[in-house]
Amino acid sequence: MLNISNEHALCISRYMTSTDKLVWDVSKGEWGVLRTGMMPTGRTNFPGGPDGTGLEIDKMSKGHLAMHFDTFIGQILTRIPAQDRRIFKVWFRMPYSN
Repeated sequence: MLNISNEHALCISRYMTSTDKLVWDVSKGEWGVLRTGMMPTGRTNFPGGPDGTGLEIDKMSKGHLAMHFDTFIGQILTRIPAQDRRIFKVWFRMPYSN
């Protein structure tokens, strides 16, 4: 396994086409390309009540997290008078693990 410092690592996502082809005019040198990704496993969250049990969300997606936040915490906030919402400093912390 190579050990590459952050200063030498490049994100080349912008060189990917819509058909997942890499189109990049690479400068001379020795390069290695590592492609990573995530996909759903089909596991349900735990613990959760009957109304809160379902498939896990993609925790690496800002859009999915925003939707989850809006439909969970957002619904709670709509029931709290605006002047009382300032009591919330931290919503929740949940380490990412699977």
